[in-house]
Amino acid sequence: MLLGDRELVSITGAGGKTSLMLALGFRLSLRHRVVLTTTTHLGEDQVPRGMNLLMGNLDEVMAELPARLDRPGCVAIARGIEEGKLVGFAPVDMDTLHESGLADVVIVEADGSKGFPVKGYADHEPAIPSKTTCQFVVVGSELFSEALDEKTVFRL
Repeated sequence: MLLGDRELVSITGAGGKTSLMLALGFRLSLRHRVVLTTTTHLGEDQVPRGMNLLMGNLDEVMAELPARLDRPGCVAIARGIEEGKLVGFAPVDMDTLHESGLADVVIVEADGSKGFPVKGYADHEPAIPSKTTCQFVVVGSELFSEALDEKTVFRL
């Protein structure tokens, strides 16, 4: 894999961001201390059962991380839960976490698409941390076989 030992990875776009985040996090956690999170919202049901989930404000999370990541592994973090969704952190908070060195790799789902395979952007999107070292842009394969309309594009 072409990622280094200390990375802040941002995943944007639509159609597979969470699946990529989880797969990448699992793979990297075999050798690194990995944190998974979002700068938007993530369905609570999208976090696999049994995954180490830590919730609180950034200071609380950072105080607890050393005990949860004392060796290679993976921890998901969020500020809390609202209406069945994990509430993420501000991009600047993820810059702070990355710079702290508490995790080797921080993977951030830095975009929301409400389950659509393709996304159009508002002026304030995506919510990418400024210290991002690697960005993946994802689109669903429907892009290649279906019409681009209100059924397939979020914010057409």
